[in-house]
Amino acid sequence: MGETDSGTRACTFRLILIPAVITLAVTILRLVGELQHWSPRFFDPAAGGGGAIIGIVWLVPVFGIYFSLELARTGQAPRSRAKAIAYTVLGLIVGYIGVRLTYTSVPLFPGNEVVGYVLMVAAPVLLLPAWPALFKTLLAYAYAARVPVAIVMFLAIRGNWGTHYDAAPGFPAATGF
Repeated sequence: MGETDSGTRACTFRLILIPAVITLAVTILRLVGELQHWSPRFFDPAAGGGGAIIGIVWLVPVFGIYFSLELARTGQAPRSRAKAIAYTVLGLIVGYIGVRLTYTSVPLFPGNEVVGYVLMVAAPVLLLPAWPALFKTLLAYAYAARVPVAIVMFLAIRGNWGTHYDAAPGFPAATGF
């Protein structure tokens, strides 16, 4: 079992390495663009990123499809494609509801943010029973993509850089570290 686990980890590492490097490059490009005040259409420093064209959120579906195709090519396809698709669609719906509950401007009920966060965490976990290999790959990629962002956010908040990395939605601009 130890050999299988280490082999799976090595395969996952190889699979996410290039996407993780691309994601890091986009993160750095986005940070430089915001610090240099390039076009807000591409590098919006507003809280939440303002839907700017340059950002890592747009890479998620691209790399998700890439990972699923590569896993299927290497014999790690789901047992049931229909089940994997159904759980993926269910996860997208649950995640969407979670985002809407968390970031609504008018609270719908006491604790709607907490319920929203729980749903956002639960959404990707729905994929686990349908396609464990893809779930593990996406989780590894999520860490590879978000750890550098967390470091940039820490530095931006400490330095008050005026980027979307230190502008938290729903918090006053003068909120300190």
